[in-house]
Amino acid sequence: MKKQDRKNQLLKAAMKLSRRKGYFNITRFEIAKEAKVAESLINVYFHTIEGLRNAIIEKAIEVNDTALIAQAVVNKHKAVAGFKIEVNQ
Repeated sequence: MKKQDRKNQLLKAAMKLSRRKGYFNITRFEIAKEAKVAESLINVYFHTIEGLRNAIIEKAIEVNDTALIAQAVVNKHKAVAGFKIEVNQ
């Protein structure tokens, strides 16, 4: 599989899990398992989990996934304020 294909596979899995579990409630392990790749590939393509989260938002904006964008923004603000919430859709 090509490098860009593998990166897209990880991003797609992360977005799917973010919609289901919440933007801040997903783990590297879960993403790798969903994408059926090694967890270390997250570092290869996104460097950090935060890099992957940024890529999720960029892609959500690109495809106009307003539910995922809203979830990420709400969760980010709540996390900064010291609260952890779950957004059900």
